[in-house]
Amino acid sequence: MKTFKTTMPFLLASISLVLSAYLFFNRPVAPLGSSEAAVTFDTSDPTINVAELKNEILKLADDLHVLKESLGQIESPADENQDSEDSGEEAPRAFTSVSQRLQTLESQLAGLQSNYNGISIEGASEEREIIFASEEGAIKADEYFEAGKFTIAAEGYMTYYRNHLDDPDARSVLERARRSYGKAGYKDMALYLQEELLEFFPEHRAKDLETLATMHKEEGNYDEAVKYSAEAADLMTNPQEKLWTRLYWAWYNELQGGPNAGLDAYRQVQQEIADAGFDDHALNNRAQEKIDRLLKQLNNKKQRSAVISSSN
Repeated sequence: MKTFKTTMPFLLASISLVLSAYLFFNRPVAPLGSSEAAVTFDTSDPTINVAELKNEILKLADDLHVLKESLGQIESPADENQDSEDSGEEAPRAFTSVSQRLQTLESQLAGLQSNYNGISIEGASEEREIIFASEEGAIKADEYFEAGKFTIAAEGYMTYYRNHLDDPDARSVLERARRSYGKAGYKDMALYLQEELLEFFPEHRAKDLETLATMHKEEGNYDEAVKYSAEAADLMTNPQEKLWTRLYWAWYNELQGGPNAGLDAYRQVQQEIADAGFDDHALNNRAQEKIDRLLKQLNNKKQRSAVISSSN
């Protein structure tokens, strides 16, 4: 038979985990017995580890599950000398209390995570806006980027850019904003900023077109990837750089039209490599590798088709 005394270690461990999760932030808390226990978080602090808090809550939930199963097995003590008359009532009450605190903590985590991830760009604090608009704004945005807070970082770069259009490093700031939006999942915004880079910095058009082609490829827009990579290669003056970009163009053709389209494209680029005098170069080796891969793929497909036809 199990009594409340045997379940006490589970309960203490659960309460300890609650305390650890709260104290992890080193912030003032209301008494745990209060139904309105709350924590004050500085969501602008890039050192807060939301993932670690979430893991602590998951561990707590597991411990509570074990505790709940243990409480379900409690029986009334047979020995009258055991001072456990009320344990059957106290244990469920204790479990319910800790369980309610867990729910409160989970709710607070959800609110913290929403604010901390910068889901609403417009919801940024005035203090943060002032910091991003200052001379050190781009550096502060870098800190958020390094902390993995990409939406806030993007907001910071854009705020700094709007307030420092004459900064010699303005192009780099826009590039970092584009990268931040991309990592945060705002693909349309990232594409928009890449197009802005094309417009405002025409001297870098070839590289920016190459980047734009890559971004469209990652989104599955292979038609656009083929178009922009071809345009980028046409603008490049360095022969090797041009031909490497053409190899990417061939790959995008494969993604767009399948193995046969890719094979034709790689053969075309291989001829361009030979015409440029790079027939013994890494460029030619890469093109031949791609051609061999596609030939093998097409041959295997033909063999499978023949086997299927003969079996029918």
